[in-house]
Amino acid sequence: MAIEFLGFTVWIDCEDKELPEYEVQVEDENTVSCYIASEVGKEFKIGWINKSPLAQCVVACYMDGRPVGGKPSARTQAGGIDGVYTAAGTMRPFKFSPVVTTALRDSADDDDIADPDGVDPDLGSLQIEVHRVAGRGDAGLRADHAQNQARGRVLDIGPVHERSKKLGAHHVALGDAVHRPDGRRPQFLAPTYAPNLGPYAVFRFLYRPRGTSGGALRCRLMC
Repeated sequence: MAIEFLGFTVWIDCEDKELPEYEVQVEDENTVSCYIASEVGKEFKIGWINKSPLAQCVVACYMDGRPVGGKPSARTQAGGIDGVYTAAGTMRPFKFSPVVTTALRDSADDDDIADPDGVDPDLGSLQIEVHRVAGRGDAGLRADHAQNQARGRVLDIGPVHERSKKLGAHHVALGDAVHRPDGRRPQFLAPTYAPNLGPYAVFRFLYRPRGTSGGALRCRLMC
């Protein structure tokens, strides 16, 4: 399955199968959200097709509120992102991983390890943003080298306060490095924004453990 919105189609593949979306909701004129089920240890990737009126755009991806990469996209072009390239020809895939709570750590006081109010509210989300660009082709893109260098560390969220269970029990981590001899290390592509314009479209996939009750009611039916 996939979500079609404003001419873009976006989906999440897990082990070469598209994950079904639940409770799809249009939140505003340029944002759509849904729930998907996550399983610890499962690798996944994001895919998209641009059939929008935008001749050129940038697709930027965020996981748990952290930037993980982006790519330019031309009209009718398919694209995707499946991991972080840590060196030329070497890639670490995205995977679902359990959140470590302070209850599982040896400490007399949870607050000494994690701030109960300091957890990123985007934990448990995959956000794909489609941005207009100010120029055509590569002229409308710039490489953010600082973010590119930090991407290998940005997915380590550390321990979460035990009282933060409402955010879900999983987060995105990086799997073991795999050799991609035909690949090259991409830069984090950030859009050169057209004046006064925000994202053209935002897709929010809220992932919750399979069998979850509460927020993603239909996910629990897939046990």
